[in-house]
Amino acid sequence: MAIDQSGNDSNRLHSLPIRVSIRVCRKSLKLKELLTWTSGTILKFDQSVSSPLSLCIGNREMAEGTAVDVDSSIGLKLSRLKSE
Repeated sequence: MAIDQSGNDSNRLHSLPIRVSIRVCRKSLKLKELLTWTSGTILKFDQSVSSPLSLCIGNREMAEGTAVDVDSSIGLKLSRLKSE
């Protein structure tokens, strides 16, 4: 693929859609536990309610932050970017 010197390739790359998600926490459990779930079941996690949330792209954790209210919608105030 030839490189477009006019910057069009960069513009196309910058306009690619990226799906971002916020992960609260994770838990491993056995299938038999999952099969007992009903409406109203409460799952307990080891993570504290005040623990940071993880910002993920795909399955890759990219940053951490805290939940904030942004005009009655959930937002994430980034506190730490992950570097590898």
